[in-house]
Amino acid sequence: MSANIGKRLRDIRKRRGMSQRELAKGSGVSLSLIRKLEQGERADTRLETARQLAVALGVPTTQLVAEEAADREACRGTVDRWADVRHALLGPCTSDDLDEPPTVAGLRAAVQSAQPLFSGDKLAELSTVLPALIRDAEAVAESGPEGRAVHGSCN
Repeated sequence: MSANIGKRLRDIRKRRGMSQRELAKGSGVSLSLIRKLEQGERADTRLETARQLAVALGVPTTQLVAEEAADREACRGTVDRWADVRHALLGPCTSDDLDEPPTVAGLRAAVQSAQPLFSGDKLAELSTVLPALIRDAEAVAESGPEGRAVHGSCN
């Protein structure tokens, strides 16, 4: 996910006239995490969490997590959209999200919300959400039989 999620989150929240506390209550995401994201103390979050925030704000999840094309061009020149996906697939599953472990239900919802991106050929947006989805699927697979079943359906 993009390191600018906190800035986009703050901008959208303010345009909606919501306080951080109201967003926390409406999304079910902790006030502490919202503050950390907006202040740049955390540059990333799970896709499930981004989805909860987006629903509460009334915007597509990709509006929070996807970098705008101009930002990508300025930061990277030629963009390899799939580098993060390759890294998630090939690299060891490391997560600093111990304060918010993924859930089976949340992963199922995230997979369902990502499917229209695939079927609608929105590959640029899909490449943005897949790394977090892969990371969460790996973590859920370690939670037991139900998690392994969901993980298997993601492959």
